[in-house]
Formats: sequence, structure tokens, C-alpha cells
Amino acid sequence: MYLRRGEGGAELLSVKAVQVAFLLFEALFGFISAAVSALKNSRDIRSKRIVTVLNVLAGSLMLFDFLGYVLEGKTRPVFRILNSIANLNVFLLCHFILLAYLMYLSVTLLDPVAKRTHKVQCRIRLWISAALGMAGIVLVVISQFTRWIYSIDESNVYHRGPLFGLSVLLPLLAMCVIMTILVQSRKYMGKYRFWTMMSYILLTLIGLVLQIVLADFVYMDLGIAISIHIMFFENIVHQNREIRRAERTDIRTGLANEHSCIERIRAIRGSRKLTDYASVYFDLTKFALINRKYGVDTGNAVLNSYVRRISVELDEEEILGRQHGDQFIAIVKKEKLQKILSLLAGVKVSFRNEMTGEMQEELVASKAGVYEIENSDISAEDIITYAGTALDHAKSISGRSVIYMTQELMDSLEERKRLEIEIRKALQNVEFTPYYQPKVNSVSGKLCGAEALSRWVHSDEIVMPSKVYSFHGNERYDLRTGSSDAPTGL
Repeated sequence: MYLRRGEGGAELLSVKAVQVAFLLFEALFGFISAAVSALKNSRDIRSKRIVTVLNVLAGSLMLFDFLGYVLEGKTRPVFRILNSIANLNVFLLCHFILLAYLMYLSVTLLDPVAKRTHKVQCRIRLWISAALGMAGIVLVVISQFTRWIYSIDESNVYHRGPLFGLSVLLPLLAMCVIMTILVQSRKYMGKYRFWTMMSYILLTLIGLVLQIVLADFVYMDLGIAISIHIMFFENIVHQNREIRRAERTDIRTGLANEHSCIERIRAIRGSRKLTDYASVYFDLTKFALINRKYGVDTGNAVLNSYVRRISVELDEEEILGRQHGDQFIAIVKKEKLQKILSLLAGVKVSFRNEMTGEMQEELVASKAGVYEIENSDISAEDIITYAGTALDHAKSISGRSVIYMTQELMDSLEERKRLEIEIRKALQNVEFTPYYQPKVNSVSGKLCGAEALSRWVHSDEIVMPSKVYSFHGNERYDLRTGSSDAPTGL
């Protein structure tokens, strides 16, 4: 794509100087971009390496274009050799950039998100494009002995050869094939990455038109280099976005994690009517048995199939996230609540057993706590907490698979919080007094120990034990620190 300026056309020195200086600037920018790309941390190592290589190639392309301009017309033998090397590398680099671009495109497209049939179709066209690029390289190499594409005369001036048009046509055909891949794959790529990848084709074609019309500068090579710079910036933005997404995503399932769920609930609260939604906190029932029975890898596959089955029932503004372990949170519209609960009651999941390779089926069910949001001013944390409290009630108290957070249960929770504050203050104020009941060895009749019975004296009144046990019978408090830990009696 080294469409050189017209032969014999007069140029203003100032214009040429600016053009040559701009080529040198682009070369330096390409090498600096490559260094930044190589040093930057990235979750996608393959993309990082390819973008780094693309920027090295783009910088080299601009550098050899710069040398071609500077050395042209200088007849000393060393300048003629350097000019020949520069022109050879310009042609080769254009084709190598095409091949590196195809590698970047394949990494972008052929991931687990794309369907199998789509991958096969893309691979065939990618190989066709790569074959056209390789054919261009072979043509450039042959031209060094035949002068089919270009030649350099005794005055060290560049001239196009009879097959110069073919050297341009081959990569253009590859770009046409690539364009069909991009258009078909745009839904897998996202808007910004799609237009970034399209810039390679569009800027190259615009540069070609300008070069044909103006015939005084390597606009096409410049278009290629600028498109590579655009890929560099987009890749940095994309990687930063992926890092932020990873911070908010559960690795095992790809769902929103606890932090992300809170952010998205706040978004609903800010832009939509929060009272139209219900919070469902659910825990998979005996899922550890599946992991032990089939292994962790198969267990992960079952888990992902299960959450996908639920996800397909949710709209874009609804939320499904993983809290921890086998516990999940769903924020769904109230009109969908019963449908989601019916899925949680039990759904058959088909999967491939990693140990045997056979397709099998398991029934996966959950227990759930439900909080139907009634107040738009409630915090995101409380929305999750209330549903989680209802789930705890379903698991440990009622034995039912679904429990709703009612006003009665909510009042109980508030009273529990109030009493806990009072107990902590009482521990700090030494309001608990132990009374020791002796223990006597029935054989020897000797004192062998004592049992301490604690009494809580608050405001000169004894707090009845039933008040404490009704809320804290499942916790133990450290009388020295005032902290609760193991589930025993007070």
C-alpha cells in the first residue's frame, strides 16, 4: 500500500517537511504505544500481546515511510541500499499488519460467547483473508527479483511496477471479507469495539482515495497507522472496563457479586419505581452433595446451567447476583415473583458428567426469603438484609421453603437490634452479675466445682431471662469483649 506521490510533480518544501515530520511523529507514537501496551497489566494477555505487536508494526511502517521520503533522490550507494530496504519493509509491513489484525479479530470473536456455527463461519473467512495476506507477502518477495510491484531507478527514485495494482487489490479483497465478518459479528463485539475494528478498513479506504486523488503522500499507510492507534486506546479502555467488571463479578458464575448488586439496586432506586420490585434471597438445597457426587468441575457446570435457567426469565433491568457460597439474590418485578419462586422450588438441569462424558440430569431446588419492597427510601443493603433474614427464618425456624419478610418479622428484627445494643452496653457497664451454684461429689461429699448463673440488673431491675432468650438464645457473648460468636446459650 505504498502508493507514492506523483512522479515529477513539484512540491513545496514546507509542505513536504510537515508531512515527513508527521510520519516521524507517528512512528514514535507507535513505539511509545507499544511500550505502554506491553507494560500495562491486563486480564487478556493474548489481546495485550497482539495490540503491542500491532503498534510495533505500525511504528515501523511509519518509520520506513519516513526513510523512503528522506532518502529518495540521494544517489550515494548506502542511501540506495537503505531506500531499497525501506520500500521493501513498507510493502511487507502492510501485509504483516493485516495478518496481526486478523489474529486480533479472531481473539475478539472466537470466544465462548459466540455460537459454534458462527465460529466455524468466521474461521473459514479468517483463513481466506489470511491466505490473501500471505499471497501479498509472496508477491512482494518475488517482486524483489522481477520488479513486478515497484522499482528504484539509478537516481534512487521509486516507480510503480506493472502488478502494483494487484498488490493493492489482495489486501482490499481481504478487507471486504473481514467486513462481512464484522457486520455479522457486531452483536458479539459491542458497539465501540465494532467501530474500532471497522476503523482499520474505513481509514485505509479513505487513505487510498486521498492518495489516488492527491497523489502526494502515503495517506493509505497513515490511515492504517491511525487505525492501529485507535485499537490501542480502545483496548486500554476495554481492559479497564473489564477489570472494573471483574471486580463486580462472581468468577464462578459470571453473575454480579454483592458489591455490584448493591450498586444496581441503587440504580433502580434512582431511575425507576423501587416499590415495583421484590427481593428474593435464596440458598441452593444440598448442592454440596452434587459437588461430592460428580466433582467440582461438573458441579460448576450444573450451577451455571441453573443460574442461566433463572436468568433467561429476567428482564435487563432485573438483577441476579451471587452473595457467597450457594446463596444468591434476585431483584425481580413483583408480577414475576411467583414464576421465579416456582423455578426455585425445583428445576431439572441437564449437564455432561465430566468424569464419564455422559449427559445426566439433576433436580436443583432452593429455599428462599422474600421481601416485597414497600418503601422507595429503603437502602439497598436493607433490601438484601430483609430477604436474607427471611431466608434464615425459612431454614432454621419454620422449615418452609419460602418465607416472606412480614411486618411482624421486621418488627422482631428491629427489636433484636435494639436489644443487642442494650446487651453490649450492659456488658460494658458490668450489669451482669454471676451467682455460683456449688457442685458436690456425691461419693466423697466434697465441693468439686460450681455452675455460674448470670443475672442482668438494669436500672435497679432484674431483666427476665425469657426476654434475652427469645432473641439471643442461639448466640454466646464474651463477657470480656462484649462480642458474640458461637451458637450456644447465654
